[in-house]
This record gives sequence, C-alpha cells and structure tokens, in this order.
Amino acid sequence: MKSPLFTLNYHHYQVNNWEEKKKQLLHWMEKRTMIRKDSKDGLVSFWTDRFSEHSDKEGFCNIFKEELDEFSREMQIEQMTIEDIWAVKYGKGDHHAPHDHGNCNYSLVLYVDYDENEHSGTQFISPINDSTTNITWIASPPTREGKIVVFPSNILHFTLPNKSDKIRTIVSIDISTSKTPGNKH
Repeated sequence: MKSPLFTLNYHHYQVNNWEEKKKQLLHWMEKRTMIRKDSKDGLVSFWTDRFSEHSDKEGFCNIFKEELDEFSREMQIEQMTIEDIWAVKYGKGDHHAPHDHGNCNYSLVLYVDYDENEHSGTQFISPINDSTTNITWIASPPTREGKIVVFPSNILHFTLPNKSDKIRTIVSIDISTSKTPGNKH
C-alpha cells in the first residue's frame, strides 16, 4: 500500500477588491527606490527596491490586512512578523536563479503586474527527487494578477526569463511566525 511520508503545502489567495488595492499598492511602491541588480555570474537580472530606505511594512500590511489575517487564521498563527518586504520588476530577459529565504518561516509572493498569456509564475523545486528516476520535480502553481502565494521559505524557487515586452512585477515578503502550542502545520 502506498502512503505519503511527507506533504508540502502552499497557500494561495486571490486579493479581494484587487483593482482598488492595486492602486493603493502602486502608490505605496512609488515611495520606494528601485535599483538594477545584474550579477556578474548571470544568476540574477531584475529591478528591485529590496534595499530601499522606505520599508513601510505597516503600509503594506494595512492594504492587505484581510489576506494576511486569512493566512494567519488558516495556519493558526499566534503572531506574524514581517521580516523583509520588497518589490521586483522583471523586464524582457530578466530572471532570478534558484534561491530560498531560509531565515524565516514563510515567504509570500504577490503578483502585481502579471499577464497570464505572457508571463510565467514562480517555479518551485521539490526538496525530494523522484525515487525511481532521480528527476527533480518542479512545480509552478497557477497564478494571475492579484494572487498571493505563500510557501515555506526554505523551498528553492526561481523565475524563468521574462520573454515578454511587458514588465512582470511582484512583491515578496519574508514572514516569521509563532504558533499556538500543539498546532502542527
């Protein structure tokens, strides 16, 4: 009899009132300074505000309180701390090599500017290879603009090069949590 030893879940939410919240988010993003990141080894190529002097975690949390509260309730999280927050813009050819955010519990990706017909979503690398073929599994949950994907921060993930002339924009957050004793997720 076949039975799983482990399962790996991710959480996804469509932002309610997306058009209104997107306007607020774009206003929030205008206050942040974007810089170009191109590594000499070719592993990263994108625009980001990760090192912006204007963090304003509270402003972001106020816009997306409903969605963050839903995740917290679903996971029975007692306390959530936003460790870091940043935006990334991928122009044509821009990408991000496999990486993780292992210094916290969860990471969140919000798809801000995303064309389902032209962009690809985040690619997640399974921590376990296929036991028969030793092939590495890669999964990319279906997504669309205004969708939030939350996943364990120690999972390797990457972005494929943007093949479109349209900018693909995301906001990422690293979250540390504490749970009510006895809850396992």
